[in-house]
Amino acid sequence: MLNNVTHHSTVEDHPFLPHIPAGARSLMLGTFPPVIKRKFEFFYPNRRNSFWAVVSSIAGASLNSYEGDKAVEERKRILDHLGLAIADMGGQVLRIYPGSADTSIAPVTYTNIPGAVGADAYHYQCYLRVQ
Repeated sequence: MLNNVTHHSTVEDHPFLPHIPAGARSLMLGTFPPVIKRKFEFFYPNRRNSFWAVVSSIAGASLNSYEGDKAVEERKRILDHLGLAIADMGGQVLRIYPGSADTSIAPVTYTNIPGAVGADAYHYQCYLRVQ
């Protein structure tokens, strides 16, 4: 993929840390945040994405905030309630093509997932989002 690097390619750092609730036993792994303007600085920040609607329904919680810190705190409470950790694989990526598709990025560095989840890493169930 790196053979397709153009003069428009940019390296991006992941803008926030993994969320690992105390006692979490499941880990949801994504790739990297979208390039479009985020309504909040957390995972799956765009209302068009149904991730939070599904997760909040599983938790029996309603979503009331869609922007800013309130939205982040609300989603963290939902994850904490479910014992669900969330992280992205890309710590730093090269965005080769415009857009948010996984095919438009190449990893430069990976997130230290074992370091983020700590000593109990082998107790996690891991769910990967694959396109």
